[in-house]
Amino acid sequence: MKSRCLFPFLLPLFLFVCHSVFGQEVEIQIVEKELKLHEQIQFSYFLNVEVDSFTSIEANDFIITSGPSQSKSTRVVNLERSHEFSLTYVIRPLKTGELSIKPPIFYTDSGIIIPDTIKLTISEENLTPEEIREMNFKLFKEQARKPEGTLRYVVGEEFGYIEVYRNIGWEFLRELNKRELRFLRGR
Repeated sequence: MKSRCLFPFLLPLFLFVCHSVFGQEVEIQIVEKELKLHEQIQFSYFLNVEVDSFTSIEANDFIITSGPSQSKSTRVVNLERSHEFSLTYVIRPLKTGELSIKPPIFYTDSGIIIPDTIKLTISEENLTPEEIREMNFKLFKEQARKPEGTLRYVVGEEFGYIEVYRNIGWEFLRELNKRELRFLRGR
């Protein structure tokens, strides 16, 4: 008998919670949806809600060259609090054709938010055979299996740095000092 009395009160509460989760809009900003095989693309997710955590994108046909970088802000105007959150990636395609990127899942106090899948068209036109060969070699280097913790030394004319390979790619570790640069150059 008590459950019948509670039902009329719980239904509006349930609908309010569902609306607050599904009513959140995610704005996706992409510079171009059609690009060449050698080009990088940057895209961002914008939410007007406080995000507790999020998953990564699923982009099997792409290399993530930068990201995810995130930005959070909270504003209070007339005692009303508003939140803004953005998540940005820079990626490079690995092959041509119609490719898709599965979105991250955003976790908030009011539930989860799942944006739409991004669809991109990647073409090969305007690439010379030498550019295609060079791009394929770079792809080969990036995709080669590397054990976690592998170090890469990058040496220029004046500066150098060390990167370490993690499960998401190369991560800057530190700058090389002058003594290390001389040693690596054999001087």
